[in-house]
Amino acid sequence: MPLVTAHHLFKSHGDRRVLEDVSLSVRTGERVGLVGANGSGKSTLARMLTGADVPDAGEVVLRRDASVVALEQDPRFQPGQTARDALLSGLGPWSEARARHRHATAELQAAAGEPDRTATLVAAQAEAEAALTRHGGWEREHAALALLDRLGIADVDAVVDELSGGERRRVALARTLARRPDLAILDDRPTTSTSRRSSGSSAT
Repeated sequence: MPLVTAHHLFKSHGDRRVLEDVSLSVRTGERVGLVGANGSGKSTLARMLTGADVPDAGEVVLRRDASVVALEQDPRFQPGQTARDALLSGLGPWSEARARHRHATAELQAAAGEPDRTATLVAAQAEAEAALTRHGGWEREHAALALLDRLGIADVDAVVDELSGGERRRVALARTLARRPDLAILDDRPTTSTSRRSSGSSAT
C-alpha cells in the first residue's frame, strides 16, 4: 500500500484554479520531485499531503501507520535557541522523555535522606528511561547531531538567530530528517524572484 495517495484533487484560491484533477501516490523508498513555475500549486499540494490544507474536491489517503513531516519554506525557531536545541526539539516524545529523565535525576540529587520522595523519583526516572528506549535510546541524540555535521553545521551550540538564512534552513532540514518520518516533504524556497521552486518528497 502507498504511504500516501491523492485522488482527483481540485483547489482554487478565489477565482484562480490552482490544482485541477491531480492524482499521485508515493510508496516507501520513492523520491518524487515536483517542478513548476511559481504559483503552479506545488506548495498547495505539499500542504495537502501533510494535512495542513484540504482540497475543494478529491481526497488524500495516508497509510494508517505512516508519518509525514514537511520542511516549511520559512522555518521557525524559538528566540535564542541553539542549533542543538532546535534539532532535538523536533524529536517530540524522545525529547519529552529526556526532559523527564533529567528532571528526575536532578531531583534525586536533592532528595538525599528522603526515602519516600526518593522512591517516587526513582520510579519516574525508570519510566522516563523506558520511554527513551522505546523512542530510540540515548544514541538517538548522537544520530541527530550527526545530521547537523553532515549538513555543514559544525557548531551545534550556535544560536540559530545568528546563523545565515541558508544555515538556518539546514538546521530545519536536520530537524525534519531527525524525526525519521515515513515521508519527508521538502518545499524549496526560491532564491530570486525569477527562479523556480521545486517541492521534493522523499519516502523512506
